[in-house]
Amino acid sequence: MKRNSFESATETDAVAGESANDSDHDERKEEYWRKQFAAIDYKITAAQTELDILQRELNLGSVQYYPNPSTTMKESVTWREINEHRKAIEEQKKEIAELKKQRDALEDALRHAGGPAGWAR
Repeated sequence: MKRNSFESATETDAVAGESANDSDHDERKEEYWRKQFAAIDYKITAAQTELDILQRELNLGSVQYYPNPSTTMKESVTWREINEHRKAIEEQKKEIAELKKQRDALEDALRHAGGPAGWAR
C-alpha cells in the first residue's frame, strides 16, 4: 500500500511540474511566433520599400529618356537601363509575392499549432 501512495504522489508532482512547464512553454511559444512574424514582416516591408525606389527610378528614367537617337547619345539614360529597372521591378514583385506566401504559411502553422491569431500581429 505504501508503494502505491508513493507512486501517486510522484505522479501528482510530475503533473504539477508539467503544468508549470506548459505555461512557461506557452510563453516561449508566443515569443517564438512573434519573432517569426516580426522577421517576415520586416522582410516584406524592406522589399516593398526597395520596390518603391525601383519604380521611382524607372519613372525618372522614363521621363529623362529621349526617343531621338542623336539626343539619346548625349544623355545618360538608355533603353538598356530602363529595361534593367523593369526587370528588377518584376523580380522584386516576385520576391514580395513569395514572402507573402511564406507569411501565409506561417499563419497556417500558427493556427495548426493552436496559437491565437493575435500573435501574428
